Amino acid sequence: LGLLPRSRLFGIQALIQVAGLADQSKPLKPEHIGFRLGPRINAVGRISEPQIVIDLLTTDDVGVALERAMQCEQINATRQDLCQSIEQEAVAWCEQQRATETIDIERDRVLVVIQPNWHHGVIGIVASRLVERYGVPVFIGTYEDDEQKVIRGSARGIPEFDVFAALQACHDLMEKFGGHRAAGGFSFLAKHLRQVTSRLSHYACQTLTVDLLKPLVKIDSLARLGDVNQGLFDQIDHLHPCGIENPDPVFWTPNLRVLEQQTVGRNRDHLKLLLGEADSDVTIKAIAWRWGEYYPLPGHLDAAYKLKQNEWQGTTTVELELVGVRSAENSAQAKSLATPAAVQPPARPAGPSLPKLATGASGIIPRLGVSEPEVRATEPAAVELPAEGPSHIVPQPEPASLVAPAPVPATTAAPRPEPAIATPPAINSPAVDSQPQASREEAEFTYSNRRYSASTHTASGTATLTISNPEGQRLVVSRGNQQGWLYPPGESAKPVDLSEPHYGNLVRAGAAAVELLQLSQRLAEAEARLAAQDAQLAQQDALIKALEAERAAPIAAPPAASPSPSVPSPKATTTPKEPVPQPEPVSQPEPIPQPEPVPQPEPIPQPEPVPQPEPVPQPEPVPQPEPVPQPEPAPPPSLPQAARQTTRTAEAAPKGVLGKLDLEQAKHHVRQAVSDKVWFCLSLDSQTDLAAALAHLAIASNPIPAPDAATVAGLVTVLERELLQPLLTDFAHYGEESGDRDMVALASDLAQAGSLRALPPLLSETWRSLTAKALTAAAKPRKGLHQTAHADTSDTPFPIDDSHRVMLDEFLQGWDHPIARWLTGGGAEAASDLAQVAQLQTASESLPLWQGQMLQQLVLGHRQKKGILQKIFG
Repeated sequence: LGLLPRSRLFGIQALIQVAGLADQSKPLKPEHIGFRLGPRINAVGRISEPQIVIDLLTTDDVGVALERAMQCEQINATRQDLCQSIEQEAVAWCEQQRATETIDIERDRVLVVIQPNWHHGVIGIVASRLVERYGVPVFIGTYEDDEQKVIRGSARGIPEFDVFAALQACHDLMEKFGGHRAAGGFSFLAKHLRQVTSRLSHYACQTLTVDLLKPLVKIDSLARLGDVNQGLFDQIDHLHPCGIENPDPVFWTPNLRVLEQQTVGRNRDHLKLLLGEADSDVTIKAIAWRWGEYYPLPGHLDAAYKLKQNEWQGTTTVELELVGVRSAENSAQAKSLATPAAVQPPARPAGPSLPKLATGASGIIPRLGVSEPEVRATEPAAVELPAEGPSHIVPQPEPASLVAPAPVPATTAAPRPEPAIATPPAINSPAVDSQPQASREEAEFTYSNRRYSASTHTASGTATLTISNPEGQRLVVSRGNQQGWLYPPGESAKPVDLSEPHYGNLVRAGAAAVELLQLSQRLAEAEARLAAQDAQLAQQDALIKALEAERAAPIAAPPAASPSPSVPSPKATTTPKEPVPQPEPVSQPEPIPQPEPVPQPEPIPQPEPVPQPEPVPQPEPVPQPEPVPQPEPAPPPSLPQAARQTTRTAEAAPKGVLGKLDLEQAKHHVRQAVSDKVWFCLSLDSQTDLAAALAHLAIASNPIPAPDAATVAGLVTVLERELLQPLLTDFAHYGEESGDRDMVALASDLAQAGSLRALPPLLSETWRSLTAKALTAAAKPRKGLHQTAHADTSDTPFPIDDSHRVMLDEFLQGWDHPIARWLTGGGAEAASDLAQVAQLQTASESLPLWQGQMLQQLVLGHRQKKGILQKIFG
């Protein structure tokens, strides 16, 4: 651990830098290996190519090492997203099966979860999380082939269960299997699924009793917060490295006050708290990993925890890492429990639901009872807290308290007695379900990493928004009301307060999705109309050309023997010798009287304008037969086409000196590069700036002179207009609405900076930037182009620390904008893109051509790699 920070392997150094541990003066800790470096290597083996890690650990090139380390970072982020998505789907499936009694944990004593389209590389991690949630052995799998004939999976157990022995009990049904007591892997034919499930359950029932089916955390000692200090941590540090057979000590403290709490992390997965003792002023910070779904916790808790050390900007503090809590209702008796016990983590909500729609403002958790540890295998665990004695804490689930959206007191759980909203609309009433399907087209959208659908309709002059999730829950909101109605499947409606952020943000996201769908439909209709108009114009052009061809025919060749019905047949004669006999055979007797004035045969070319009846009177004057060719430019039908051609030429004319690629052509190229979906999200000014920059780059010399470099810098201007300005405006508004002075101050600092350069350290602790040597190079260097930048050591427009990152992350998680999805999902990648754009923006007199091209690639994309605009709006 002490030698790793000074390793001579470039790959190890790069991985340490990417993980934010680049301080060679201090040895690494076991948790740094287990939770920072290890997962970045492990993720590659799970979902990507192992060659990446082989290159990382064997390369002698610093650039290759950094590139491979960044790949590990990105793959690990993908692995985290996959784990979260699969866990949500698995929990939803389990709760659905439990609700229909298809699965009974006490009866089966094992959980077998098989679903299609899961990544087999991460289902083992999900199995561990399901064990933590349900307290039973878990066998999870997915289909290995498209025909769904072979199932491949992983297993995780509890201490009292032997996973490998359970797999051996199914050896004749397995294609292959392996593992050890705590975990294993397997594959078998899908047609044996029912038999495998039955045998695993049979084995579990033989080896496990019902009272073992609870996730317990063993506690080593009672502690007061005043005893938790650096000295205690240093003593425990001598026990490291900790792990199997040498676990970290677990302490517990009763009746703690929850002074502050908030969800943190990229997906709001974790809980950050400030805790204090009830009878003293001692306070301490705490973190609860992956407890974001329990927010908010009750105001008073009994808590079980480990100690962790937090180092930030040279300051070291000791904090708590929560592993279990219970409501401190019996804190008086709990204070007497000074001997080892086991605390149950909070019971989980009954499956995924609309975000926070199923949890009251109090966020209550189940009450917990205790049982003696010595008789854990036989004694029921439903006893209330005793006055003394060691204990295990076990759950008494109260799912109803987690489903009701009302606050804790029963008096506040009832719907408000406001007459306008006292009665919910029936879910099958005409106001909701009787609308024509065409008016109920649903808009799909994502909120807090979950999929929803929203639709609107109008009944009796009132607009109603309906939001649905995959579990069948519906949230119905009428315009102008501050109260909505939640319809759980098979249950009566429950009132919800839309002033609460969880409801309000979801409703705003749904309304925005519907509005975007409607705008898209209107845009499609407008494009269809434009296409129809283009078709009509094309038809008119064809007609005009046909008429012009008809006009030109009498001049180019002798007239036909049978005259056109629209032209008097006498004038169609070619010679003056037969003026009268020629028209006689014509089947139009009425025009025959008019041919009598044939005494002037010489002006025969004059009839050419006849195809256009309206102008015929002008060219008719016979006294000037020689100017016959002049009437050709006069016919009106040819004028519109000429006018259109002139207009197009004028519009297509280059503005300035743009060379072969004019502005309109450049717009067409940009639109093709980013796609229509992105193009129509941009303002007209941004479209013009992008086109101008591309047009100048198409003819630019090396280096790009200052005037042209300023135009190329319009690529950065577009990002400031489309990304930075909306972010600054809405972030400032959010800070003012929340009344958070720190957030208002951060918004003010960002506005004063007014540059993309301020965003990277707020998005990630590390990112890739261009080296100083590369920025001064006339040609793009083959090596030494990038380096890893750190928030602690980088030059920032104003001081930035972890609290600023938490505040911006809090805003982004609730901001319903494509920018937010990219910034929160992109992490270090988004920070790297923005940092490099900001560096290339600082060009002074001239700009090397390769830097201008790189700027174009960052903003607009290149080949198969998406640019920033595509990542945001695509």
